[in-house]
Amino acid sequence: MKVLLSFDVRFFLLQLLPPAVKRRVKALKKLQVESLKIEAKFFEEIHELETKYHELYKPQYTKRASIVKGLYEPNDEECEFEESDDESEDDEELNKEVEEKLNIKDIQAEQEAKYVFIVKYF
Repeated sequence: MKVLLSFDVRFFLLQLLPPAVKRRVKALKKLQVESLKIEAKFFEEIHELETKYHELYKPQYTKRASIVKGLYEPNDEECEFEESDDESEDDEELNKEVEEKLNIKDIQAEQEAKYVFIVKYF
């Protein structure tokens, strides 16, 4: 069971610790902050990559929307698509990849929330 203590109580409890333990706590806090800085850089770079690839996908999104809305009728060449028996296997692999990526994003969101909590309360 987790118990959230007020800042005053935590500060008081820290004062009761031996000096060696206090130093370790401070060192651990410093390491945590350094880790958070690295993770922030990681998420910044991921955001930059997502932005870059979003720009690359934009023309496809626009064309897809036009086709779906009936504003654009694809020509014969654009409609050529060979379906094979291997396609179902490819679809399964693609679905697994997408599910894994979605799980990763869920985990990242949870981690971000956890670190915000840590920084906010420590």
